[in-house]
Amino acid sequence: MMNRRKFLKLSAGSAGSLILPSCSAKSLSIPSSDLPDLNKQPLGSHFGLATSLREEFTYKPKIKSKIPTELKGIIYRNGPGLFDRNGSRKLSLLDGDGMVQAYHIREGGVKYLNRFTKTQKYMDEQAAGEFQYATWSTQAPGGVLFNLFGGIKNQAGVSVFHNNGKLYAFDESSLPYELDPETLNTIGLSHLELDPDLNIVYNAHPKTDGGNGDWCHFGNSFGRNTILHITIFDSLGKLKFQRKVESSRYVYLHDWFVTEKHLVFNLHPAHVNILGFLSGQRSLIDSMEWNPDQGNLIMVFNRDGRGDPIFLETEASWMWHSLNAYDFDDTIIADFVGYQNPNHFLGEESNLRMITQGELFENHYKGEIRRYVLDLVKKSIKQTLVDSEQNEFPIVNPSHSCHEHRFGYFVSGGTVSTGSRVEKVDFKAEKTTSFDFGQGLYCGEAIFAPKPRFLYETGSVNEPGWLLTQVYNGHTRKTFMAILDADQLEDGPVCTIHNTHHVPISFHGWWKGVS
Repeated sequence: MMNRRKFLKLSAGSAGSLILPSCSAKSLSIPSSDLPDLNKQPLGSHFGLATSLREEFTYKPKIKSKIPTELKGIIYRNGPGLFDRNGSRKLSLLDGDGMVQAYHIREGGVKYLNRFTKTQKYMDEQAAGEFQYATWSTQAPGGVLFNLFGGIKNQAGVSVFHNNGKLYAFDESSLPYELDPETLNTIGLSHLELDPDLNIVYNAHPKTDGGNGDWCHFGNSFGRNTILHITIFDSLGKLKFQRKVESSRYVYLHDWFVTEKHLVFNLHPAHVNILGFLSGQRSLIDSMEWNPDQGNLIMVFNRDGRGDPIFLETEASWMWHSLNAYDFDDTIIADFVGYQNPNHFLGEESNLRMITQGELFENHYKGEIRRYVLDLVKKSIKQTLVDSEQNEFPIVNPSHSCHEHRFGYFVSGGTVSTGSRVEKVDFKAEKTTSFDFGQGLYCGEAIFAPKPRFLYETGSVNEPGWLLTQVYNGHTRKTFMAILDADQLEDGPVCTIHNTHHVPISFHGWWKGVS
């Protein structure tokens, strides 16, 4: 018997031209055969970051030098692991199926494992042997009819968080998937123990308050209006606050700011043309438009939910990721990485597409470290430029999250997704230190692992701990985990843990320490 999908697949070509004669599905996958395999790429190439890793491994990797005695725990990483099926290849780094990795660092050494998160999308396509669903920049196969009414499938491939003994893999504007923290086996889709009828969605960047342990979430859903979902759990996982509010702009957001007293949304002018998306003509990313003349609109809520938001306006700046924010008297200090233009993300020749297609690209607009000072009394905003080089993946010591910080850690150099340098910025002393792994080596977000039982003081000149960054070596075409001393960053890795294979780009990670 012919099911609905098979019927549509047979009829999509002719029916699509009859129903929508002037429209076509623009964001189609590309043939995998158009690209050489990893081993035929030039040495030093970044292409390994966009090369599928199909196998799931469990083994003890080789360790060079000695792991610091006090560093015990698990470093988790999450990112896209599969870009190709049945000769078809996704268009962008954002489109791969989520794969979570874990390095278990214990007295007996290190155990490495990686597992695909068994989302409904992954399981359906694994059974079919081909892609079936639309993702961020690549539409579903079959043409316009298969993409009518929009919708993208949860890949659970952006971030990973350990909270109250549970491990979660997040995507954008979806529900997270729960995984077994030890084995990484998929447990299933999670509502974070809330009533499913609440219809809450979550983005990939919750914030954990370094003071009281609150777990703060936001998500955005698109309909007639853009709705912001705000959800806060206490340190024990009990729901503390939930609210849905209409956004003042129909825009896509990836990250936000949370302080001890406030929630801050940076509504950059990345507007979504929802009609083109719902009519099946364009992917979600191709439906976004950058309108810099409109500037950024900053929306500030009280964290306890009382009162109306405050609105502030400033110049346009695309924000993938915030570093941290905190309250200071009647002001909010908010640090982030901002771009004058997100052409690395939007457009058919964006960096995130070119790297997936094995092409070289230029970084026309850099990810600059910026600081907002929001005066809540005068209702004014001041923006300062901290660093004008290319930066991304900002990280703060989790002990200072939502509270005053002195240091921030970044991946720098290269492009938005391929930096070779880990950088430490001292905002108080206006000083930067860094370590560069060298040309042809590409490091990911450097996760801060705090020193056990150490009492971190605000503003202290020292911040002992370790930075763990996963590095793809384009010369050996393999990946390793580097451990750096946060207070002696310029000295380079104190230890490296070497995989026997390459690993595709990993967006975000989480350190779960064991005392």
